[in-house]
Amino acid sequence: MSSPGDLERVRALTSSSVTDLVQTPVTQLDLVRGLWTSRRLVQAAVLWPVLLLGLGWLAAPGAQLGLLAVATAGAALALVTYLPVPGQTLRQAFGGACGIAGLCLPIFGANALSGGATGGAAAIALGMVAFGLVQRALTASSCGVPGR
Repeated sequence: MSSPGDLERVRALTSSSVTDLVQTPVTQLDLVRGLWTSRRLVQAAVLWPVLLLGLGWLAAPGAQLGLLAVATAGAALALVTYLPVPGQTLRQAFGGACGIAGLCLPIFGANALSGGATGGAAAIALGMVAFGLVQRALTASSCGVPGR
């Protein structure tokens, strides 16, 4: 048997509006903002010249350094998303198997450009970098914990 107090508790629990219970949908722009915070942008700015100098030093004589600079900037942006932020573990930042493409493709693309890729191969290499960045941005909420 229920008491009058039980009925009041049920009313209190169900009196909140539906909008209080439903979260606002997250857009892709919100995911990108959460993924590349100012902290991560600074980390990418520090990592970019290191990658550029390293791959530039190892680059083949015919390598296009301008394209290599663009590719290493994309690789730096992708790589910093794997660095844990305070309150986040490395496992959460990486995101498991679905995080591999966002990690490997930018590195492979930049490496192909440092090897002297030209023409269509250079376009494919830049596409690899772009795909890795897009993959990381689109799967950040489902592939790991974005952190802030």
